Amino acid sequence: MSGSGVVVGMVLFVFVKHVSAEAEEHLPRVVTPFPAPKITELPQFQGVHKETLYWGTYRPQLYLGIRARTPKSLIAGLMWIVVKDGRYHLRHVCRHEDDLSSYGWTKHNGRDFGNQVLVDHGLTLNTGFLKSKEEGSGYGGDWAVQINVQADKSKWNEEFGRGAQLFFYLADEGGNALNLSRKNLNIRGDSLLASGSRADIGDWQLHLKSMDDLELHYSGFHTPHFHNLSDRVEENLASQIRKQDRLLLSDSSDDSPNVLVFQIIGGFSFTTDFTFISGTDSEGSKVEERVSSLTGTSLSNQLKYKEQAFDEKFEKIFNLAEKVDPESISVGKAAVGNLIGGIGYFYGQSKIALSGILNLREHVNYISYWPAELYTAVPCRPSFPRGFLWDEGFHQLIIWRWDIHISLDIIGHWLDLMNADGWIPREQILGAEALSRVPEEYVPQHPTNGNPPTLFLALNGIVNGLKNNEFTAKDKTEISLFLERAFVRLEAWFQWFNTTQSGKQMSSYYWHGRDNKTILELNPKARQINLTKKNHWHTSNRRLLLQQALHKHKVANPVVQDFLSLFASLAIGPEILSMEPEFSFAVMLFFELFTSKYHIIQPSVFMLISYDKAFLVLNEDTTLTSGFDDYPRASHPSADERHVDLRCWMLLAADCLHSIEELLDKETKPEGNYGSTAKLLSDVELLNQMHYDDRYGAYFDFGNHTEKIQLKWKEVEIGHNNTARQLVRDVLERPVLRMVPHIGYVSLFPFMGKIISPVMNQFFFNLFHSSLYMKFNSEREGPYWRGQIWINMNYRILSALHHYSKENGPYQDMAKAIYKELRSNLIRNIVRNYEETGFLWEQYDQNNGKGKGSHPFTGWTSLMVLIMAEAYDII
Repeated sequence: MSGSGVVVGMVLFVFVKHVSAEAEEHLPRVVTPFPAPKITELPQFQGVHKETLYWGTYRPQLYLGIRARTPKSLIAGLMWIVVKDGRYHLRHVCRHEDDLSSYGWTKHNGRDFGNQVLVDHGLTLNTGFLKSKEEGSGYGGDWAVQINVQADKSKWNEEFGRGAQLFFYLADEGGNALNLSRKNLNIRGDSLLASGSRADIGDWQLHLKSMDDLELHYSGFHTPHFHNLSDRVEENLASQIRKQDRLLLSDSSDDSPNVLVFQIIGGFSFTTDFTFISGTDSEGSKVEERVSSLTGTSLSNQLKYKEQAFDEKFEKIFNLAEKVDPESISVGKAAVGNLIGGIGYFYGQSKIALSGILNLREHVNYISYWPAELYTAVPCRPSFPRGFLWDEGFHQLIIWRWDIHISLDIIGHWLDLMNADGWIPREQILGAEALSRVPEEYVPQHPTNGNPPTLFLALNGIVNGLKNNEFTAKDKTEISLFLERAFVRLEAWFQWFNTTQSGKQMSSYYWHGRDNKTILELNPKARQINLTKKNHWHTSNRRLLLQQALHKHKVANPVVQDFLSLFASLAIGPEILSMEPEFSFAVMLFFELFTSKYHIIQPSVFMLISYDKAFLVLNEDTTLTSGFDDYPRASHPSADERHVDLRCWMLLAADCLHSIEELLDKETKPEGNYGSTAKLLSDVELLNQMHYDDRYGAYFDFGNHTEKIQLKWKEVEIGHNNTARQLVRDVLERPVLRMVPHIGYVSLFPFMGKIISPVMNQFFFNLFHSSLYMKFNSEREGPYWRGQIWINMNYRILSALHHYSKENGPYQDMAKAIYKELRSNLIRNIVRNYEETGFLWEQYDQNNGKGKGSHPFTGWTSLMVLIMAEAYDII
């Protein structure tokens, strides 16, 4: 090594060591938790509440998955085999390609009971889940799963066995060994399958009981990975087929296995009960009595009782008997059942993109969020089995009505994910199981990206429930304590939007970060990373580029000089680039500390060095998704944009904060006068000046726009001396600042927010009047929010129609008639689709009403039950 190389290495080593020590003391703000007591640490979420929710069907990505609400849990799951197209197929993870006729929790109370029906190519499984807390039980109590199997003989090829085959497993994420009861399993002699011990629940046992003639086999293995357990089972079965020509597990085990899989082979019809007993080491544990209580006739009777209790609670809450027919009620129960049954528990660290720019085609450097847990509902078990921020607000409109304590727990978990800036990562991909379902390039979350603050919808409903005395005295107290602790986080969330997403004009807002350079999208969305190749990134021009970048973003000159002088210590010479791993690490830590020191959060500049390229990333903010992925905005993104939907979300948030202030009798702060903000944002005259177009009689976004734009096939240069034929954007006229004449869901936000006076004529119009109606946005990107029927938006439209139908004015009768027709059509169409397909769907076709997209989508499509009940949000 040369002398200069030694010096460079030593300087970098000292710098990295210094920065590492400083990083431990001062975390980058983006990964620093919000400095306030956690909501989930309130006493109301401890004790009995926490223990009663300890076990649950909290693995929604599986057809049946059980775990505890703890990071390193004992987990359980179900697999089974079906024969399709002459081949075996192992089921475990919910997948569209499995092509089940129907599946989902038809009833689930979120606490101790659930019933699910799965119909899969001639095989019908009915899975009942029940929890029990008895004297002698360990923490969280006991649980049982009853599985009833019905196989259609007419669809069964006997070459593939004499009946159905199930696989039930236990696995310990903490690595604790599981003990097989004996090598020769025979449930006639002894029901015990396995046992073990854990710090949280003490000693435990797993039992299997059945009145049917069953054949049992097993396999045990030790692994740190639990997201691919079905692969391990398939490997074991394939090995046995090669050895013995039989589809049987090996009846063998690794030493000290932390996974045990049990194969149950039955006939064409059988029932089997799996019972988990905790605290078996305690005095007076009465294991036999507890096993007997959670198996056989006793278990069946308890499941029937819980099912009846679900029906009674459903009717008490939603009161549908006099409003819709029995078929609609059954679908409503399935919607609520699968929404509640889809609640999951996740633990892990979000990956936060350092680039600040959403780019799915290049490597994105990231840092890790703090380790966090999330208890949340999910939109769709096969497609989106994880937490989504803007979906969750709609989910909670149902869940707070069903169980206010579960709802507050979920909302508290989400708000506890807030960082020091008031930002919440919009998509939560926590833990190996969640990560296994998401392509790597989609995982990093971008700290300039948010989602509509829909949790305010649910909180607004809860606050109104308090005002209307809809809760017990105990619940009122707990809700008030929740709101008291949550208020500082809700304020920070509001201020994050108010400072990062504001427009040029007072009380205007726009979703920042749309790509103003794209040539591949008809209507721009995410902005792409701008790369500066390494051979242009010399020490000689590094300082100039950085200075230009910082000045462009209006960073104060003293701060610029401080940055440049600090960074100069790294710029020893061109040879520094030969030590890229160390340099990359040093630069990333350095810049995060620097931006933290000066609170440079928005706008942001990041410099990233990768091993094969160096590039400067400049942005005035990155994509902050509105939730309406491809909804057409201004054709040419700019800082002049005004987005009417975001303005209405900000009104909702300000109004809700003001209501909470009044409820808690809080003193209004001059810098946070939410009542005044809500009054300003509800000023219809100002709203009309910014967003109303008299020619169309509709509300629009505003921005730099032209309608004369199209996608056109062109030869595009790809790499060196290579071209490819692609659909690219062809702009036929110069854009101008104007209203953006695309009528759709966004146009209805002032109506949905009940901002419009009932005597105004800005009322009704053709919902989808747009030059981009049902058009592809790029060569591969079909229409998504450009015409389809979405139930979350229709719920809010019906809520507004219901409101205006009761307000005196020239359009009262029209609102009443449209409300009645739209509500009837929606209910009839959703029920018809469910009966024909077995599912609720992500969206519905605007022409024939057929379900489209992901399914079962019992996220916001479950709002149909509130539409049936005519239970709407009050603004």
